[in-house]
Amino acid sequence: MTMRYALYYAPAPDTLFHRLGSEWLGRDAWTGEALRQPAIEDLASLTAEPRRYGFHATLKAPFELAKTRRELTAFARDFAARQAPVMLPKLRLAVLDGFLALIPDVETDQLQQLAACCVMDFDSFRGPLHQDEIARRHRAGLSQRQNRLLLNWGYPHVLDQFRFHMTLSRKLGAAGLVRLKPEAETHFAPVIGVPLRLEAITIFCEAEAGAPFRAEERFTLTGRADRAWPEIWKLGVR
Repeated sequence: MTMRYALYYAPAPDTLFHRLGSEWLGRDAWTGEALRQPAIEDLASLTAEPRRYGFHATLKAPFELAKTRRELTAFARDFAARQAPVMLPKLRLAVLDGFLALIPDVETDQLQQLAACCVMDFDSFRGPLHQDEIARRHRAGLSQRQNRLLLNWGYPHVLDQFRFHMTLSRKLGAAGLVRLKPEAETHFAPVIGVPLRLEAITIFCEAEAGAPFRAEERFTLTGRADRAWPEIWKLGVR
């Protein structure tokens, strides 16, 4: 597998939210620096998988680039100029399929629209899926709808299957979740229950298979908030 790119929401690197998330995972995705994690038993092991990806929420899942890096930057800059920032009422800590994650209390139409636009507008930059990736996804268990989305858009959890989340752990059993969730609630207390302004998209890069993802470029969303959009995430797959 060659170099891959992704479009993520990630907090600005000079914010408290970025610092809290990076310290929890033990790595700063902008600098690549390893960070001291909170003194919680086995936290390094419990966060090893999300640490590699960096503190983020996926908007366009990792893909091999079908065009040039310069073209990706130019398109992302133009895309951001057409998209308005999105306000999320507040964040809360939740368990999604056994993973601990920060999620919005309510997923708004504006959030769903932005995520769908990232998936669809950037799809011409995505190289074809490898058969081993398709097989891996199938082994994880997909619905018929998710399988169609995987084949059409390169990822099963998009459009009507999209859930905004910022992963904080590997998949855990009930006992592990009971132990870790209160620790996460304490660590992220300054941002839990607080509105979140999703004001930019960030290009992340995996330089080679298995390498940590690094944040490379951040594009501020400066489009009009009153722009009328069709509800494209509710459409059927192509």
